[in-house]
Amino acid sequence: MSTESKVEDFGKLKTRISEREAMLSQIISFVGSVVQRHGRVTKIEEESDLTRIDRELKDFNCLDIYWHAGRSNRIDIFFGYPRDQKVKVFSMSYWYEGIDNCTVNLFSDDTDWQDAFKYAQKNADKILAAKEETQNQAERMSEMVHRGKEEEARLLKRAKDLGLD
Repeated sequence: MSTESKVEDFGKLKTRISEREAMLSQIISFVGSVVQRHGRVTKIEEESDLTRIDRELKDFNCLDIYWHAGRSNRIDIFFGYPRDQKVKVFSMSYWYEGIDNCTVNLFSDDTDWQDAFKYAQKNADKILAAKEETQNQAERMSEMVHRGKEEEARLLKRAKDLGLD
C-alpha cells in the first residue's frame, strides 16, 4: 500500500471517527435530558459515596432507551416493532457527560434505528405529548371500568337486599 493511499485511508478514518463522536454526543445529551426528566426510575442503589439510578423510557418512537447512571454510565437502546420484537441496536459506557473515555459495545449499522433516533430528537416534545395523552386515556378508561364495576356491585347488592336474586 502506498503512502498516499494510507494518508487517504487515515483521512477517511478521521472523518468516520468525527461522525461517530458527534452521534455519541447527541445520544448522551438526549438521554441525559429526556430520559432523566421523563423516564421511569426502575432501580436505585445507594452506597456511602454513590447513588446508582436506572431509568427507562419505553415506546419512544419505536425506541426503548435505558440509562444506568452513577459514577460511570451506560446507555442501551432497543429498536423495532412491535413492542415485544425489539432488538438491541446500541450500547455504550462512559464517564460523566463525555465521550473521551467511552466504550461503544454495540452500534448497529442499521440506519432505521438511527433515523428513528434523529426523529425522536427533533420531535421529542410531540412524542412526549402523545405518550402522555395515551396514558391519560388509559387511566380514564380504567377509571370508567372501575366505576362500572362499583355500579354493578351496588346494583347486585340492592337486588339481593330486595330479594331479587
